This record gives sequence, structure tokens and C-alpha cells, in this order.
Amino acid sequence: MTENPLSEALPDSLDDLFSRDPLKLSEADLNRIVEELRRMRKNFLLAEAAPAKPKKAPKAAPISKEKAAELSLDELDL
Repeated sequence: MTENPLSEALPDSLDDLFSRDPLKLSEADLNRIVEELRRMRKNFLLAEAAPAKPKKAPKAAPISKEKAAELSLDELDL
């Protein structure tokens, strides 16, 4: 007897299954679709539950000493 056909399922094969006539899908085909969709949902839920990574603020370009000496508080919008 062969191993579980679901263990052989590849995500690329889902494209083939979805392109077929749904009335002609076998029970094994339907099981393969369900297993792959459950795996993808599990991965999605794990990604959503993971803590969000803080976004790094872009660093300002360095300014020369001469330009810094010319700045006023009005230009800084303080």
C-alpha cells in the first residue's frame, strides 16, 4: 500500500487541480486541496500572531558644520 498521497502534495499541483472540471475531481484530489489550504491557513495565522517588527525610521542625511551653523530655529519648525 502506498503512503498517504497528501504527503506528496505540492502547492504547484493545486493550480492543476483548480484548472480541472470540479465534477471530475477524485476524493484524493479534494483531500489534497483541503490539506494544502489548511496548511496555508495555518501559516497565515502564525504570521498574524507573530509580534510585528518595528519599522526603522529612515536616517536623515548628515549635514555639514557650515550648513548647521546657518540654521535658525524657524527653519527647524520648533
